[in-house]
Amino acid sequence: VTFMFDDGTATDYTLMLPLFQSKSIVGASAIITDYPGVQAGYMTWPQVTALAAAGWEIASHGKTHAYFTTFTDAQLRLELAGAQADFAAQGLTVRNLVYPYHDSNASVRSIAREYYRSARGQAGFTGTSRLNLNLLETFNLRSVNIDDHTLLADYKDAVDDCETEGRWLIFYAH
Repeated sequence: VTFMFDDGTATDYTLMLPLFQSKSIVGASAIITDYPGVQAGYMTWPQVTALAAAGWEIASHGKTHAYFTTFTDAQLRLELAGAQADFAAQGLTVRNLVYPYHDSNASVRSIAREYYRSARGQAGFTGTSRLNLNLLETFNLRSVNIDDHTLLADYKDAVDDCETEGRWLIFYAH
């Protein structure tokens, strides 16, 4: 089971990091690289690198948090390369992508393969379809949103399915 927090908000560092450390677990944070230190309510680059140093996975959420399917191939390559350059400037190697708004298609997934080893895309599944059954399909990984209207029992069922099926479950939140 993976817990991922999208967008790189300051609460990933101020709330989630201490909570996860108190349970001796790590999470993952998907960063919009134009935001650290610029947008109010988002982490700074020192906070992002501190998360990484604490064992958290840092994923890319793009440079600008745009709908990738609206880009030309050249624009998408600039977006993805720009995000990678931003991470490299901070001494971070980022291998995984989270599509903003779960927005991808075959062309986006093909270009994403040039820059990353996997990408999270699909969401909103129920039952065992919420699990990542085919790990060869690494550029359209499924996930389950953590929100305020889903019952705790539903999340427990998802974890139980994950354990029973021996599959990977990704929870994400904003």
